[in-house]
Amino acid sequence: MFPTPDSGFGNLAEDFVFRAGQRPRFHLSRQEIVSLLNALGRVSTSIRELKNFRSLLAEE
Repeated sequence: MFPTPDSGFGNLAEDFVFRAGQRPRFHLSRQEIVSLLNALGRVSTSIRELKNFRSLLAEE
């Protein structure tokens, strides 16, 4: 099911296992959070610009 510990992914698999009554051990650093928010902002801008482009094409 999960990769074996010698494959290098053992700790990663353990981090995502949800056990009853425990919170997952998933943490993001401040830099990772900022990067994630920046990426979401870029995606949002891209979607908005795509809508604008489509509306310009529809007018012609």
